[in-house]
Amino acid sequence: VFSWKKVLPYMGVQLLAAFLGGAVLYAAYWDTIQLYEEENGITRGQNNSIVTASVFCAYFPSPGYPLYANNHNDVVSPLKAMAVEAWATGILVFMIFSFSDPNNSSVGRVDRKNKSAVPLLIALTVAVLISLYAPLTQAALNPARDFGPRMFAAAAGWGRIAIPGPKNGFWVYFVGPSIGGPLGGLLYDWVIARVGKSNMKKDPDNLVKL
Repeated sequence: VFSWKKVLPYMGVQLLAAFLGGAVLYAAYWDTIQLYEEENGITRGQNNSIVTASVFCAYFPSPGYPLYANNHNDVVSPLKAMAVEAWATGILVFMIFSFSDPNNSSVGRVDRKNKSAVPLLIALTVAVLISLYAPLTQAALNPARDFGPRMFAAAAGWGRIAIPGPKNGFWVYFVGPSIGGPLGGLLYDWVIARVGKSNMKKDPDNLVKL
């Protein structure tokens, strides 16, 4: 139901908001980040600055992952990271569409105005996905969420560590979600939406409980 003419403006505003979010975060913590870099011998823009850059953008594997700390940062390849981001984003989109489906009476009254359980269920889905996949890719699950702050980090001194990033892997967080999101939406349409619409046509007075 989303108009195609709104797609590019919507994406642009998301990127801008994410960029500004990175700027606000940096304004609040710049002195703390700088102190951490000084105390740990981190030179911003060099390979060891990935630890502080990860405040803004995602990396694979997570810089906090023990395998990364033990110099096994090749344990997650760009292809594997892209697949993980695609898979997790697909699950998230499928669950969001399913929870908010107008025929789904299991999460509240069957309309789009009173589905009180939906925000909590989406938040729990995100929490589960992060718990499962953050060690591998930090679970960005949204190109705007990653690339907006990544652009700010590049401008704020992290440079090549932000873009293109280690292994030239910044593209992972574009391509993965861009593949997984639509696939999750298609799966919802095939598995949930069409069944609900078919049942409603047969018996409009019967609420479809998914």
